[in-house]
Amino acid sequence: MEPIQRFGPDINLKSLEALLKRRGESFSECLLRMIDKSGRTDADVYNAAHIDRRVFSKIRSSKDYQPKKETAMAFCIGLQLNMDDAK
Repeated sequence: MEPIQRFGPDINLKSLEALLKRRGESFSECLLRMIDKSGRTDADVYNAAHIDRRVFSKIRSSKDYQPKKETAMAFCIGLQLNMDDAK
């Protein structure tokens, strides 16, 4: 069984950009795909994540949008993702 990974300031994580490039889709594409998969509306998700609709609009309209880590994590919480999907 794999140990639970804990993330904190002392852990050196790969950048979000590097992880998304490896995956082959942008943050925006990944987020929109996961929202569609969840069956919830865009507004439901960005409100649950406490993200302003203007920020969400920027993400939706710009394929190359690079969010802050806090924004990406807020969407993970708003989408109620498990650890594997959040990664």
